Amino acid sequence: MVRPPVPVPDLTVSEFMSRFSNRELFKVIKYGGTRKGKSRFMPPAGRWLSDEDIQDVITYVRSLERSSSDGKSGKK
Repeated sequence: MVRPPVPVPDLTVSEFMSRFSNRELFKVIKYGGTRKGKSRFMPPAGRWLSDEDIQDVITYVRSLERSSSDGKSGKK
């Protein structure tokens, strides 16, 4: 198995994801990691995704979150 060149965060951990507003996620997805002081391995997806598509990605990523207390998927 090939490992990524940088650590990949677990997007299902609510405690991790709660540190980021939807606006912050939007900027990282649209403009890439280096624009927000993150990894250069996060390319700017705004080149091929519309703003509406990016909002859909954020909605999907948020749906993956699970609370550490209940272990259930999805954010209520």
